[in-house]
Amino acid sequence: MRENILAILFIPIILLFLIGFYILVGFGWLIILLIGLTRMAVDYFKRVDFGFDRDFGIKNRRKK
Repeated sequence: MRENILAILFIPIILLFLIGFYILVGFGWLIILLIGLTRMAVDYFKRVDFGFDRDFGIKNRRKK
């Protein structure tokens, strides 16, 4: 009888911990994925030529 009471008390607690753990793992993967996709997009758009001049038509007399 005592084992049944312990099982009734501990099984929901264990299930809640497992659900919380897997939710945290899922959010961790989501954050890693979003950071990776953002960095990949930033690197991609750095390489894209949008047709603008780098100096935006500003003429300066300094020689490089």
